[in-house]
Amino acid sequence: MRNTPLPLDILFINSEQTIVHIAERTTPFSLELLPSGEPAQFVLEVNAGFSQDHGVASGDQMELPADLPLPTH
Repeated sequence: MRNTPLPLDILFINSEQTIVHIAERTTPFSLELLPSGEPAQFVLEVNAGFSQDHGVASGDQMELPADLPLPTH
């Protein structure tokens, strides 16, 4: 969030496309660490309040695009 001028909801998503944690309404320009609490392969950043406004919660299943490039090790 160091260089981010607006609050966000940050969704941490595991390899099974399940939301494992949501850091809601993060603080702009913060240096605070935002751990996922569980292993996560993807992070989706959306405007603050999106999760609550749309009923998105930890444990929800995501459907990621089939052509999403995956990291190589």
